[in-house]
Amino acid sequence: MTFFNRALWRKTFVESMILLVPCTIILFAFTCLFIYLMNRLKLDGMASFIRMILPADLLQLSSMRLDDWATRKGLLSMTFIHPVIEFTCITWAVIRGSAAISGEISRGTMEMLLAQPISRRAILGANAATAMLGCLVLPTTVLLGLAAGIRLFPPPEPQTVPLAASFYIPSALILAAYTFCLCGIATLISSWDHYRFRTIGLFGIFFVTQVIFDIAVRWADKTSALRHLAWVTIKTSFEPQKVLFVDQKTLAELVQKYCLTLIAVGVAAYVLAALIFKRRDLPTPL
Repeated sequence: MTFFNRALWRKTFVESMILLVPCTIILFAFTCLFIYLMNRLKLDGMASFIRMILPADLLQLSSMRLDDWATRKGLLSMTFIHPVIEFTCITWAVIRGSAAISGEISRGTMEMLLAQPISRRAILGANAATAMLGCLVLPTTVLLGLAAGIRLFPPPEPQTVPLAASFYIPSALILAAYTFCLCGIATLISSWDHYRFRTIGLFGIFFVTQVIFDIAVRWADKTSALRHLAWVTIKTSFEPQKVLFVDQKTLAELVQKYCLTLIAVGVAAYVLAALIFKRRDLPTPL
């Protein structure tokens, strides 16, 4: 049994590139478009406009202060929480995670793989490696899109401190850790299932539950028992905007806290997936 089987790694890499290339194109193009649209907005009266259209109770769902929202850097920071960016990263996570085990079983190729001198650990390891590659490539693509957008579509007003994509590196790190965490969770669900579409459906249920818990935590009073839901949702550790508008010491602490939490959950999910996959019986493909 070998871990670094060349044919296996080539197969996994080629399959992941079929998804990764379109995802990078979408992220780069959308980020440039988003920067173009945001830099066309005028900042005069932006804070008053936000207060007027959004109820005060709704503003508390955001991890940023209103004054930060009404800045050019604040507007551009919305890139990292935009539904298009997050959905693209979620798509990468659930597709690669579900492909790891239940995907191979449901299409009848797992038995053929294990009939070769390839260990189960190698199959899971190859998929995890390509998934982690995407976790690094996708946030980097967003940063490149930011850099290109800022260069091609500069803001109309003069900036005391020039806008730079490097300002958003902490947010990109959190996005990378978040995507890795979702990859691990999707792989964990895949490890005990044998229908890929059901794996994707179960992941969707899990994610919607996480969003509901996150909204409950943010909307609840500080003394409310709903605050304890923060311990069972990863969404409270995904605040890529909040880290941008704090002092350097707090920035380092928050990035470390969020990234370590998300990575720890992702690693734990991969370890559990490996243990389940190692012990489980493989059903006969239908």
